[in-house]
Amino acid sequence: MSSVDHRFLTELRLHMSSHGDRRRLFDSFLDEVFFCEAPANPGFIATPTPHGPLIPVFTSEDRLARLSGACRWFSTTGADLAALAPVGHRFVVDPGSPHQVVMDPNVLFEHVSGPAA
Repeated sequence: MSSVDHRFLTELRLHMSSHGDRRRLFDSFLDEVFFCEAPANPGFIATPTPHGPLIPVFTSEDRLARLSGACRWFSTTGADLAALAPVGHRFVVDPGSPHQVVMDPNVLFEHVSGPAA
């Protein structure tokens, strides 16, 4: 991993060890810069699953390259990912890693704006 400070990974590790705060985890996701494989057309590459499509996102270029090899990619913040994700899609962060986690954009937005009335 690069020397970049990944607050999201720190918060995720704390959360996974039952020592983290969900609010800080969500805030750090929204602020983190993620890397995604770039499809031929604007949008996301998603993998179908029984629980809905998953969009793989990575916390570094190195992690993306380990899974996808040499590919075209783009980077953006978690907040932008959550805002741009198609309805029903979720993110799988660093797939195949020990800290792999699925994040649901709808839960992130509820966290930011409060539950819908």
